[in-house]
Amino acid sequence: MISVRQYILILLGGCLLIFYGIFWFNYHQMESKTNAVITQNIRSSLAEISYFLSKELSDIRDVRAYKAYLDRMAAQNDYIAAIQLAQGSHLVLSTDPALKEVPRREHVTLVSSKETVDLRNVRAFEGEVRFFQQLEEIHLRLFIVLDQHFIRQILNRSLGEIALTQGLPPLLIFAVLWLVLSKTVSWPLEQLRQFAYYKSWIPKITHLREFEAIRASMAQTYERLEEEKKELYALSTTDSLSGLANRNFLDQRLAWFISEASRSKQEFAVLFLDIDHFKEVNDSLGHKVGDMLLVAISQELRHIVREHDVLARVGGDEFIIVLSQYAGHLELTGVAERIIERLAQPWIIDSYKLFISGSIGIALYPKDGADNTSLMKHADIAMFEAKKNGRNQYAFFTEEVNRQIQHSIMLGKEMKTALANDEFELYYQPKVNTESGKIFAAEALIRWNHPRRGVVAPDQFIPIAEKNGFIVELGGWVLAQTIRQQLEWKNTLGIDIPISANVSALQFQDANFETNLFKQIEDSGVEHDKIDLEITETLFLQNSERNLQSIHRIHQKGVSFSLDDFGTGYSSLGFLKSLPIDTLKIDKVFIQDYGATSGAIFLETIVKMAHNLRMKVICEGVETEQQLAYLKSIGCEYYQGYLCSRPVMASQFVDMMKQQNGQKRPPKHNLRVIE
Repeated sequence: MISVRQYILILLGGCLLIFYGIFWFNYHQMESKTNAVITQNIRSSLAEISYFLSKELSDIRDVRAYKAYLDRMAAQNDYIAAIQLAQGSHLVLSTDPALKEVPRREHVTLVSSKETVDLRNVRAFEGEVRFFQQLEEIHLRLFIVLDQHFIRQILNRSLGEIALTQGLPPLLIFAVLWLVLSKTVSWPLEQLRQFAYYKSWIPKITHLREFEAIRASMAQTYERLEEEKKELYALSTTDSLSGLANRNFLDQRLAWFISEASRSKQEFAVLFLDIDHFKEVNDSLGHKVGDMLLVAISQELRHIVREHDVLARVGGDEFIIVLSQYAGHLELTGVAERIIERLAQPWIIDSYKLFISGSIGIALYPKDGADNTSLMKHADIAMFEAKKNGRNQYAFFTEEVNRQIQHSIMLGKEMKTALANDEFELYYQPKVNTESGKIFAAEALIRWNHPRRGVVAPDQFIPIAEKNGFIVELGGWVLAQTIRQQLEWKNTLGIDIPISANVSALQFQDANFETNLFKQIEDSGVEHDKIDLEITETLFLQNSERNLQSIHRIHQKGVSFSLDDFGTGYSSLGFLKSLPIDTLKIDKVFIQDYGATSGAIFLETIVKMAHNLRMKVICEGVETEQQLAYLKSIGCEYYQGYLCSRPVMASQFVDMMKQQNGQKRPPKHNLRVIE
């Protein structure tokens, strides 16, 4: 079965094929005649030249005397590119110096051949020149090399003439008929077909009576069906009391969330909210007041939950909230806290002042479940855990996760007070010359001396600071302390070495970073080249152009830059060559693999590349003499690592600098340090 458009196309295509059959017949006839005329012209020229040379030549050495004659014959005939004489396969004479060999046998047609010749596939015609030199008969091969470009122009010109006179009119007629029939018949029918299948839009009014009757009838029918469909869908997916989504809609959306999260490897959360002591409201004030309270709670929850999240009522006083696209658990628990806080406020319902609370259980995909049932079940279990612990709170499905998240949240809250209470401290790790063994610079590393928890490692609180934005303030403090320490060492102890401070991407992108940096340097009086900023490749994943401009401005003032953890992130040579980077720091994972061939090649490549880009190289994580010897052998000039020293307090670093006097490499320090 074919469509109307296909039927019209077949009819018009058949007519077009007939027209073009005639066209191709006429074209081949004309091409054959043109081919024959050119062939006859060439053969005549070949016979004339052969006769003339056979008559005039008496010695093979006289051949070159007739080059002018051959040049004239070639110039007078537009079809001839060159004329050649050969004795056997040896070329004796050619009118075109560029042709130094006789034509190959498969490209040559003998003049004696009377077969039809396709000039598109022939490069030369061959004849013979015979004469007697004394008593010996000499045979020379005479070639007329064709001007194939000119011949093809002649043949194609005939094709163009026939195409213009016989080929173009049928094509124009076909196009006009196709457009008219498509516009008046095919397209209206196609619109009706698409409307019947997809019902996405109503076709425009047509000028054919039968088509218009069909269109109007279909439009009325589908409009009525669409309204009924919307009503049925709303009834099946909406809670009749609260107007929120019901369990059917929740199951659909939860399945979609699982599908999307499994592909993107993202986490989302299911919050199970239960109103504490709601049964008492129903029992004491009646179901009417209870229903009014549920409606008020539903409206309030709408304001708390974002539009792309899901809010559903799945039971009498039970609500499910599906949260996605949150930056971290701090933001997730922030939503739960806002819900609990709002529920605890007094509610005025039908002149009654009610006091209620809510308990929330939280389950995370995919850790706590990979399907609807598991996530709902585990969120419900966590909700009962919250009720068991005293209600009016939230709890995660497992105590371990709950403890870890609560620990992170608590650290995030305590960091701000820790900065005000001077609980943070900078430690310093030496940067050492691989050849001389002398310390030439230091890297400032932050440590947190918590009054109750003891020493908190940076890998515990730095990620939290980056998520909640506190890294901007904390990084500013580190930079200020680094500048102060450099100046203090120089003025009081004569230790005038550069100190590096790590700068996070979020801190660097702060609008006031440049201004604050220059102000701190100028106010302190420290030399610009004594401050080194260590950045990572993640800085260029967002706002790369803006960040590049900022780096160039800072570098022009004299502040140096080190690219930290190179090879573990973005690692693009495209941005590396455009950056004013002074030092490339190779991540410690690569020196650990230097014994393997692939690891050694990688290290050597990085060092050579950095040197070609006029950068210094520091390898991190050096712990053994063998590693140091290898770095020397590949030309890596600097290193950091436990082989020299772990990060130490400022006073211990000063002792190391004093002990360094005249030593090839500082002694290892058995000092109190913090990893």
